[in-house]
Amino acid sequence: MNISFSRSVLFAFLAAVLGTGFMSLLQLTASAPLAWHWVITAAAGAYIVFIMWSCGARVGRVAVPLFWLLVSPVWFLLDSLFVFALVHTGLLWLVRCIYLHRSLLAITGDLFLSAAALGFALWAFAGGNVLLTLWAYFLIHSLVVWLPRGSAREPAANSQQRSFAAAADKAHNALNQILQHSNSSTLK
Repeated sequence: MNISFSRSVLFAFLAAVLGTGFMSLLQLTASAPLAWHWVITAAAGAYIVFIMWSCGARVGRVAVPLFWLLVSPVWFLLDSLFVFALVHTGLLWLVRCIYLHRSLLAITGDLFLSAAALGFALWAFAGGNVLLTLWAYFLIHSLVVWLPRGSAREPAANSQQRSFAAAADKAHNALNQILQHSNSSTLK
């Protein structure tokens, strides 16, 4: 399964709506900064699962979300909401680089896309609108589908098979040349 723009936009919409509802519930019992910490963690965790599901990742299906669950509480110790969002954006970028990109150009483009998403989210955050903040952040991340994919990594077994086939072809051609040369010299 491939990640698509329409699925990414749908995720952005659902993350914005559900994140806004989650924020409203949290603000009944927690301070606004703590509520934002929880919303950012939940939305980023959901995005990681979405990325891994969309790209059909087999390796790390359990390890990456488990790592996310273990590392995210550590960042709650940060007082700065900006640094908290920056760390989560960096981790999201890292997961996308591991699972989606194969070229340095795509990785660099994704870094700029992540910075733009955080910038637009901060702009929307300044207006105080939770829905717009989450929508802007994940909508900009939806543009990742248009980054160049680069060449896919070739499994080692296929590489070895190709090398062996190329060597066998060269040996076969060399043997044919020897046979042709010996046939032509015996005729003279």
